[in-house]
Amino acid sequence: MIRSGGHRGLGALALLLVLLAASEPSQAAVLEDATIRCPGGTATLSLDGIGAAGQRQLPMRYREDEDVCELSLRITGAQGRLSMLGSDDFDVVDSLAPSASGTYAAKLRFYEISRSEFLKIRLRDSSGTLLELALAPFARTEIRLDTAGLQWSQGQEAAVEILCNHPGNLVPFPVWKQADGFQYRLVESQERMFLHVLPVTIGPCDYALSLPLRKPDLVDGVVGPAEVRLQGQFLFRKARMPFLRISPQTVLLDDRSGREGIEVQLESSLSLASGRKYLLEESEAPGGPAIGEIFVKNIQSTGHVVGLLRAFNLHRRQSGSLFLKEAEAVRAVTNLDVLPQVHAGTVKVMRNGRDWLSDAVIHPGETVHLRIEGQSLDQARFGFGELDLSPDAAADLSSETVFECKVTVPMSISRSIVPILDHGKPTGLALVVKEYQRAHAFDYLSVEYGNGPRSLPGISGPELAPGTIRDVQIRMDPKELDSGQVLYGKQYVSVEVKVTGPTGNLLDVTTINDLVVCPDEHSPRFGFYDRSDCSGNVLNLNEHLGINTFDLEPWSKISLTFSNVADKHEQVRPPRRIDIYRQQRVRFDVDVSFPFGLLIRKASDEGWGNFSGVSMAMMAKLGFYENGAIDRLEPYELAAGFIALDAFDLSQVSSSRDLGVVALMTLNPVNPQRKLSFPIYFGGGYLLYSHEWFWLLGPGISVQF
Repeated sequence: MIRSGGHRGLGALALLLVLLAASEPSQAAVLEDATIRCPGGTATLSLDGIGAAGQRQLPMRYREDEDVCELSLRITGAQGRLSMLGSDDFDVVDSLAPSASGTYAAKLRFYEISRSEFLKIRLRDSSGTLLELALAPFARTEIRLDTAGLQWSQGQEAAVEILCNHPGNLVPFPVWKQADGFQYRLVESQERMFLHVLPVTIGPCDYALSLPLRKPDLVDGVVGPAEVRLQGQFLFRKARMPFLRISPQTVLLDDRSGREGIEVQLESSLSLASGRKYLLEESEAPGGPAIGEIFVKNIQSTGHVVGLLRAFNLHRRQSGSLFLKEAEAVRAVTNLDVLPQVHAGTVKVMRNGRDWLSDAVIHPGETVHLRIEGQSLDQARFGFGELDLSPDAAADLSSETVFECKVTVPMSISRSIVPILDHGKPTGLALVVKEYQRAHAFDYLSVEYGNGPRSLPGISGPELAPGTIRDVQIRMDPKELDSGQVLYGKQYVSVEVKVTGPTGNLLDVTTINDLVVCPDEHSPRFGFYDRSDCSGNVLNLNEHLGINTFDLEPWSKISLTFSNVADKHEQVRPPRRIDIYRQQRVRFDVDVSFPFGLLIRKASDEGWGNFSGVSMAMMAKLGFYENGAIDRLEPYELAAGFIALDAFDLSQVSSSRDLGVVALMTLNPVNPQRKLSFPIYFGGGYLLYSHEWFWLLGPGISVQF
């Protein structure tokens, strides 16, 4: 008794544990570890990850800006299919797939790694759980100067190419910087980097320059400085004649500089006469092109000379020196830039290192690179209204004809047009602010036909609707569209509806093109969306069909194909189709069959009699559809009706002819949908002429109408 009770207690405890385990919620997907293999090396998040806990980044050492890398992920708790979300930073060469070791593997081709910002791998499982893996690119950047054969003269600007294994990783700065004995700047031209040097002294000059990098190096797990050192020695020669320094070094050629003149400071050991004009020419020989003239206003006690410069023509320092002349006699050598007026001609936008786009469209919350093309842009001071300019925007200025910078569009931006200003004045260029219209996964749509709402991504096969389909409702859940800082905007959806009968005959077809789903108050841009064309949260299909769904016959099919409206979205998702069948569980039918060779045993007989001849039966039958199948009957049926035994025995005297009321079961070994079949009968009934009970067993021929 005690032992028996103990076993019952253990069984109850085991059952309780099973029930508790079954009632626990499913575990959310978790990224346990990740490994990336690039040509520059391999790194694992658990061993090599950098950053604080919860914000760790996977180091990624690259050799080229378009490296192809293999990514391996160990993820637990993923529900259903795991997919990798698209990115402008890379293309998926080999799609994410589970490997034999239980991890997920993919091959990626990256683009412009040196210029990419906030590089991330984003994944989502069937339950909607989002996983993110932050990547931290690193590269060893090496540089040197090739100064062989280059002549350096005081006051004359010279440019030398920087030989670098990652030229895109250097950050250009075309604004002059001061070093000991010279000025320098870094300029990018045709994807090559040039160091411009302007000597201000003579003799040997040691230099140690720190050039900024976009991506630092990683040495023994320690992040290095975002700069690379350039060391060496220049040898500056003395010019053949006195050098005159003019400040400022840049003058814009406009009405003011041509007529009124620009006040300049002159520094030289040369003695200049107050109240006298001097000519600036490009040629040392007499009669050279005149660039401008300098009128000496006064000479200060410090030795500095104040003059008035009037510019006549354009000149750039890198094109050669200028000669200060008095009555065609050369007094000194000098140099400065006389540039055209600032003109911003075009503006382009680049996202995540991809192609430059000329539509000048930006979206709330995004960070983009801007490229302005024109002339004398290094003299401009651009402003972008509400946009947040990156702190290193000045360093991104690349040349006189191109200005590049990085801006962030505030999530709360209220203007639809952002004018581009230069020194606070309009340039004629502007950026157009448009709301996102990115195609979202169809998880914000669900279909309800009597079994409760079903999310579109959760429907993987045909849907069976038992009984009458009163209506089909398409429900929208706008809170799924914009979440946090990830915006998708309004969704424009087309729904193609096709209704067919049980035999496949077309009953109705229509297309609903005006389904517009707008983000709700959960979106940070809720107050800025134009809601004039937004649809309601529920669409009833019967309002758009010529027939009613509740009039459909059993096994009729409603096909719904959801697709994005192509001209409303930059990229569209693959169409999603679902099929809904009006299910029937039991089929009632009446048919006539001709059983033959039946074995019949009457209640008065001691055994089974001989095989009967051809009989005739009229039966009311109940057929049962296979569970989960579409319009496919089980191989058995139940029937009740009348049977005329030996109905075709035409002899005047027949002892076997009789009429009976019978209930039986039929087995259909062939396709039950055929009009002609050969069932097997088993059952029994009552003979009306013989007034006795009987059993029967045997084959037959069934004709179905």
